[in-house]
Amino acid sequence: FIGVIVIELAPVYLAAGLPIPAGQFVVFATGVLIALGGIIGSSRLYQHHKVARAAEDAPRSTGPAIWLGIAIFFVVLLWATWSGGILFLDFAIYHSLAWSLVIAGLTFIVDRVMGLSERAIAEIPETDDRRAGFLLRWLPVLRRAIRVGAAFAIIVILAEVWLVSQLDLVPAERWTDVRHSLITAAVTLFVGYVVWTIVHRWTERRIGLQGALDPDSEEAAGKPASRLTTLLPLFRILLGISILVMTVLITLSQLGVDIGPLVAGAGIFGLALSFGSQALVKDIVSGIFFIADDAFRVGEYIDTGKLKGTVEKISLRSLRLRHQNGQIHTVPYGELSAITNFSRDWATMKFNIRLARDTDLEKVRKTIKQVGLAMMEEPELKPEFLQPLKMQGVADIADTALVIRCKFTVRPVKLTWVQRESLKRLHKAFAEKGIAFASGTVTVQSAGGSVEAAAAAAAATALQRAALDAPTAPQPT
Repeated sequence: FIGVIVIELAPVYLAAGLPIPAGQFVVFATGVLIALGGIIGSSRLYQHHKVARAAEDAPRSTGPAIWLGIAIFFVVLLWATWSGGILFLDFAIYHSLAWSLVIAGLTFIVDRVMGLSERAIAEIPETDDRRAGFLLRWLPVLRRAIRVGAAFAIIVILAEVWLVSQLDLVPAERWTDVRHSLITAAVTLFVGYVVWTIVHRWTERRIGLQGALDPDSEEAAGKPASRLTTLLPLFRILLGISILVMTVLITLSQLGVDIGPLVAGAGIFGLALSFGSQALVKDIVSGIFFIADDAFRVGEYIDTGKLKGTVEKISLRSLRLRHQNGQIHTVPYGELSAITNFSRDWATMKFNIRLARDTDLEKVRKTIKQVGLAMMEEPELKPEFLQPLKMQGVADIADTALVIRCKFTVRPVKLTWVQRESLKRLHKAFAEKGIAFASGTVTVQSAGGSVEAAAAAAAATALQRAALDAPTAPQPT
């Protein structure tokens, strides 16, 4: 505080007749005292923090020591530029550095406050989920935007000092136009960065994290994604490329670069690339038509003719399928012809049950109907069913079995799981109703003779076979 008062009163001393060298010495000595005070204050803060962590028995950290070194470095740097300004009576470098440090310090303080606020919101148990989610989602975006804006402001301030005052690369009379161009270019880059960050955050929130496949499950990864969720990654890529190209072109235009030849060169390069990479163009164009037809979405199980699997990712030129056994297949769109989608709208499962030939069909029909209605009332199964389990009729009459066909219609995601649950309940219900499944026993009838004679003949045959199979004892020599 005393140093600031002395420095502010320096013009008064000079106006009162104090010689310039004496005034320089007074201000220089004051600057030395202020620098020493800054170094001592930083060291005391570091020691206080070190003692506090030792009292809390906290693990040792190198972070405070690094911050102490940074603080001392900038204090010495400020003192050096201040001293140079006093000697040469030119404070341009000092002012630019001081303003840069002020901007950086304010940015750091605001960033820390936002970080603490974000942490506090996350740790409060009873917070409005919607409001807390909004703050936790957009506070990091705001923090990054403030950092980028501060960096651009510091760059403009330092550029004015070094390009005009020190290196004389830009004449002072032209600096106004150059500064306007730099500020406009910086604002353009800043807006482009903020727009891309918002787009990325919004698309990440809408897409969400797709659940990983369970290796022990025969089903798909879960509920198929909506069409918007499927297309958002592609839109994000295209939008990101558009934002990047427009931001770069506008920035170059503001800096005085003629972008006409650049656009023409990019067009020629794109034309040459299209001729040289016909397979790539074919894949991209085919993918556009497949996506426009809504042939598949992320999370759906499809058959491409050669490969089957669940759609995990859709890119600009290829499709990534996950086989139910875990393998990943990457298929270019140009190699796809006909696609069979097993996960769209609904699916009907038909399966056969082999029952005894003397089974009462009406009893079987009523039992299957009761099982189907009971499954429709279960909370876990009810959302899956569109039509209940029922008997479709007799599919076949075999030599030893009566083949009954059953069917049901469900949502396609958990088709085989519903079938397993149906078979489990049918097995239990048939046992309770006395309905027997077909037996695999083969009945052999002889042409004549009594049962006793047939049994005796079978026993004699078994004894004769056992005697032939028994090992022979060695004969003495």
